[in-house]
Amino acid sequence: MDVMSENNTGPGDDFDREIAAESELGGEGLTEDDLLAEDIFDVWLEFGWFSLLPTAVFSITEATDGLRFSREDFFDAVALNISEHGYTELDGDPLWLVANLETAQELELAEPGEYDEYVEGERQQRANWQELTAREPSLAVQSLDGLLELLIRLELIESAERDGVELLELADEVPDPVGLLPLSDDEQQEMLEKRPTEEPDPVLQSLHQFLFHSEDTDLATSIGRLSKQAMVDPEQTKILLAALVFGDAYGLTVERFAPLAMEEILTLAEHQKFTIKVDRSAEGLQEHGH
Repeated sequence: MDVMSENNTGPGDDFDREIAAESELGGEGLTEDDLLAEDIFDVWLEFGWFSLLPTAVFSITEATDGLRFSREDFFDAVALNISEHGYTELDGDPLWLVANLETAQELELAEPGEYDEYVEGERQQRANWQELTAREPSLAVQSLDGLLELLIRLELIESAERDGVELLELADEVPDPVGLLPLSDDEQQEMLEKRPTEEPDPVLQSLHQFLFHSEDTDLATSIGRLSKQAMVDPEQTKILLAALVFGDAYGLTVERFAPLAMEEILTLAEHQKFTIKVDRSAEGLQEHGH
């Protein structure tokens, strides 16, 4: 299952371009909550949610008024995308929206002459999602309302009642699909490798002395200790450590009686001790300048 196929360009890419356009205009007319919503959706994009979930989820970016929206706002945004914004249901499936030819080319979702490949990429994303739901049936939904309920269960959005009326709100702490969804080790590694790397990796920084300024090959530690040294929460520490290990650049393995698979790293308890082993001949270490 190719969870981040290059052909899987869809509404998430549309949202990315809209954000870029607003930034070029200086974000005129945007409220503080609008800017917070943009930041949250950027994390959705970075974490890969738009490349995993049914593509109708993109309509939330148009439904929100700042951080909040109603179910009806979401349904209306989906309908508007179909009636006015050049989207249609993929093979009649209301959960999966696909841009028509004109819209796909306007938004650069498909190069001229490659529209069929774009549509097949969307079908592949749907097939990938169906494979995930086969592994974990609780992810399967059949309607737009069911999709919202799933987003609540995944803690991407929150439901609250105000003056007797339900309002939905974007969660400010975005969960990471790695470690949350039933992705294989290869799929998790693929997602982690494709994330932006502009910001320094705090776990890599915490291991800097061990990796780049010593000749040691073993480091005994724990998630709790690494978390404090990296100054990030334990769950994020596990994800970043797994990315370092399975990214191969630094020749790292994590051992606890035996080498751990990615899923085993992601489920380590904070107190459990393990050993990080490094292959000093790894390319990433050879290229690093002290």
